[in-house]
Amino acid sequence: MNGTNLTTEEGNVGLRVVEGVTFVIITLLILIGNCLCLLVLRLARSMNSVTRVLLISLTAADLLMGTVVGAPILGTVIANEWPYGYVFCAISASGNQICATTSLFSLLLINAERYVCISRPLRYSEIVTVNRARGAVVCVWIFALFLGLSNCFLPGRVANYHEYLHSCFFDPSSGNPDVMGTLCVILFVFAPFPVLILMYIRIFVIARRHAKDMEARAIAMYEQAQRLSLQENGRISLDQGRRRFFPEYKAAKTFGIITFTYAVAWMPFFCIVIYENLTLTKAPRGLTVTAACMALSNSWLNVLVYYVRNALFRDAAKDILSKCFHDRLHRL
Repeated sequence: MNGTNLTTEEGNVGLRVVEGVTFVIITLLILIGNCLCLLVLRLARSMNSVTRVLLISLTAADLLMGTVVGAPILGTVIANEWPYGYVFCAISASGNQICATTSLFSLLLINAERYVCISRPLRYSEIVTVNRARGAVVCVWIFALFLGLSNCFLPGRVANYHEYLHSCFFDPSSGNPDVMGTLCVILFVFAPFPVLILMYIRIFVIARRHAKDMEARAIAMYEQAQRLSLQENGRISLDQGRRRFFPEYKAAKTFGIITFTYAVAWMPFFCIVIYENLTLTKAPRGLTVTAACMALSNSWLNVLVYYVRNALFRDAAKDILSKCFHDRLHRL
């Protein structure tokens, strides 16, 4: 019996070590990647100003997720409990909700901006301005703060540590199923997703139609140039027609990838939250830890998508990193 207990305890310790290392790596990727992203967005002045404002909001939410939710996990894994006290447990629980809400609604704003850019290109600068974008971002953060911090002051709500997720969450102090938490997830997470999906489908359809129109016009100009024996000018017109709409189309695809990544990363986590809220039964540890890793990883995957898909972002990041390493080598 003692030998069995010792083996089980060693297995639990080994499992916690693996979980701890995984969460630490994810947290480091979040902190380093999003700090670099904020620096790039600050220096990349040639990027669309409205898009930059919205991306800064999304990046700030990801960085906050790594700071308030990801960073404390190492201590919880070592102590096998929440070692930071109740106040910080409540702050971390609120931060988790604030970051998830801000990220989702920032994606809504980004897709709305892309929709106007592609569907109303001639009125884009009139409809979408930097001040309006800043105002929308402020409203999103105020709403997220209200939603996250309200749990701290509502009667009958208490912050509890979840040993599988290594994080704190608000639950009813009565021990009853968390109907309120479930409704919040449904209303402010699941409900916006059909809007995001429909918006992106509309963006994609319009972008494809515009691209085909541009291609048809460019081919018509090319054929006309051929008839006038101006083949070189015709080739230039064809290339320009193909390239003219490509940046907007590529940007729409990039934010579509980011939206899809958010859905894949967060949906298993929220499904487990709803299941545990209503049944008061913990999901299997392996499934829960995997869902938590996926949700937390979304905060660094956004940076990876920017780097792969955006040449301007990629060049600016390379320039910053090369200067940092060059200065360090020079000092040595």
